[in-house]
Amino acid sequence: MAVVSPNLAISHLTDTQLLDRYREEKNNKYLGELYKRYAHLVYSICNDYVKDHADCEDVMMIVFEKMLAHLPVDNLYVFKQWLLGIARNESLVFLRNRRRQRPEQNYDQAFFERQEDFLTSEESKRLETLSSQQQVLHRALRQLPSEQRRCLELFYLKEMSYKDIEENTNFSAQQVKSYLQNGKRQLKKILSGQLE
Repeated sequence: MAVVSPNLAISHLTDTQLLDRYREEKNNKYLGELYKRYAHLVYSICNDYVKDHADCEDVMMIVFEKMLAHLPVDNLYVFKQWLLGIARNESLVFLRNRRRQRPEQNYDQAFFERQEDFLTSEESKRLETLSSQQQVLHRALRQLPSEQRRCLELFYLKEMSYKDIEENTNFSAQQVKSYLQNGKRQLKKILSGQLE
């Protein structure tokens, strides 16, 4: 009779069986196996939000720690969904914390670094000669409808993806696309008018 290695036996257990064994034996090898099964999906979710490999790895460690801390008391029926929910939440928390740490003036700088989306190089040079670029930008943004202004600020100043904007505003994907396109067009007209 062949002896089956313990690791091979663990890899053949279902998620529910691994959870049951973990609760019985309190051995983290069962949770390690569970996490290993879905680590690629956790990374994918983190990468969708965080975008930076090193930051993704940091968030993945937080997800693993949360899993260890909260699993024993949770009665889980679908481990995969629970784990991916933690990954999504921790990615959003990471982004929120990172944005809070950025100085406010960097938002304006980021916007001006992307101004080629709105202005020609000649218009951009003329804009640089104005006494306060930030005042011009804020004045122009205030003239936009609130939905367009919100989407532009989130996309350019806070560097959110279309998907992030959808989740933060409850706008549909089509609305986000429309508000960004129309907002950019309107902003270009406003800024160009201020340069004449």
